[in-house]
Amino acid sequence: MVESYIAEKKKWWIFPNPPHPYLTGEAALLLGPFLAGSLWIKKFTYGHFGRYMLLNAIVDTFFVYPFQRAMSRAKLFRVGTFKEYHLLGIFLLKAALMYVYQHLVVEKPKSQRALKNNPIE
Repeated sequence: MVESYIAEKKKWWIFPNPPHPYLTGEAALLLGPFLAGSLWIKKFTYGHFGRYMLLNAIVDTFFVYPFQRAMSRAKLFRVGTFKEYHLLGIFLLKAALMYVYQHLVVEKPKSQRALKNNPIE
């Protein structure tokens, strides 16, 4: 949501008709296909960083180029001060950060707790 706030102020991308005055225009995308897609991609590729990034690159490229252009023609969403490749870079950076977060913050403490609970005799 911090990124959404900054993007709105700097006009990185523009949603001409937000769904609600108190929500950013991208809230529907963030809480819908992006959240679900990110969780599914992570679930099916976790443990294989290369596959994870490749699948994210494919899905994000589809969003940035054909999908975004169709949305722009329909006047629902358009890239503002950002170029399309900047948007793709942001998506891939967020995907990598999500993977690292999952590995270091969620999975590593679980394995450390498991070792404490089951010491080798």
